[in-house]
Amino acid sequence: MREIRAATQQLKLSHITEFTTSCNFCSCGCGMIAAVRDGKLIAMEGGALYRAPGSDRWQDLDWKDAAERIARKIKKVRDEI
Repeated sequence: MREIRAATQQLKLSHITEFTTSCNFCSCGCGMIAAVRDGKLIAMEGGALYRAPGSDRWQDLDWKDAAERIARKIKKVRDEI
């Protein structure tokens, strides 16, 4: 076990803290998983969760629904221009 730990110390994703947050790009509120090392954001990935405006709970949302929600918002903004 000691050898394995020693070998993994140099891995790209060692000493990472992950936490959930929400994406603010299009204001849909999709969940994101942030990876932080030494106080710096090093990776973000989709968590496939959604928190509605004003809600205190996350809901499961599949990628198809998330993409459709984003597409509707983009179309609405485009049509208003």
